[in-house]
Amino acid sequence: MPRPDNAVVHLAAAIAKLGTYQVPAAPNTITRRYFEQLAKVEDNDTAKWMRALEQPERMDLAVKHLSEESPMWNSMLRDSIAPTMITAGFRNNVIPSEATANLNVRMLPGHSVDELIGQLGKIVSDPQVRFKLARDPGENAPPSEITSPLYKTIERISSQDFPGAIAIPFLSTGATDSANLPPRTMMRECTGTMSAFLSTAFAKVSRSCIIS
Repeated sequence: MPRPDNAVVHLAAAIAKLGTYQVPAAPNTITRRYFEQLAKVEDNDTAKWMRALEQPERMDLAVKHLSEESPMWNSMLRDSIAPTMITAGFRNNVIPSEATANLNVRMLPGHSVDELIGQLGKIVSDPQVRFKLARDPGENAPPSEITSPLYKTIERISSQDFPGAIAIPFLSTGATDSANLPPRTMMRECTGTMSAFLSTAFAKVSRSCIIS
């Protein structure tokens, strides 16, 4: 018989809240330099908002414009949460006692997943819904440095080998993960050339969180 504590109903409501929630933006050194350099080759209107990230009184509005213009830019500016799997029930006519969902959480380097999970619990605000990490998160990966000898060499050599090119650090929001690479290792940096600029890539940290 229908019950008010139906696990599917509670989980669906929690997922709906998380699906529309955005973690506050927190531009770091990598993303600030990325937009600063990219503004040199973007159209005037977009470049205006990229430069506005450095103006405290306009930063919130700049974040709004850039996030709406590109899902990738939105993810580069904040921790991101994406529901990826939902599991519940074993027969069509049986109300399940438990329902679970997997959240793919991609953290900005240096951010704490435990703090974010605590924040998500407050957003959901349902004592029947619990969060737990799918596995041990390990050590938080710190932000990479754009003052390292490696990056400075990239900036210097790129202008020599690619006249007119712009060196831009890039925070990867998917397809790779810096969580399992040792902190402060050169392995966390990789390079590749593009037509208008030379890009040095750094990665967000991927975590799986089970909500039930």
